[in-house]
Amino acid sequence: MRNKSLRSKRGAIGRGGASHSDAPNLRIRTRAVQYVYMKTKLTVTVDRDLLPRAKQVARERGVSLSSIIEGALRELTAPDVPTFSQRWRGAFELRDSEDPRARALREKYG
Repeated sequence: MRNKSLRSKRGAIGRGGASHSDAPNLRIRTRAVQYVYMKTKLTVTVDRDLLPRAKQVARERGVSLSSIIEGALRELTAPDVPTFSQRWRGAFELRDSEDPRARALREKYG
């Protein structure tokens, strides 16, 4: 019901039936952000059996086949970023090397 009353007030304002003071006091601000990317066409040759499967995956995800290929190329060309464990491996030393937990960790992870 609330939406009906707002619609009727807005409609009345447009027809001159009510003053602007009757309308709800709302301020709506929008900001449009647009990114411009230069796209280039590319012809790709793929296996005949692969194309229908790739199109099906794109349909299931609700994206274009081009965006899937672009994502794969971005991932392939991205710089190698070490994982969390790779960054911290060897950064700490154990205080008590005879501790059974430390021994178990050494045996498990080297």
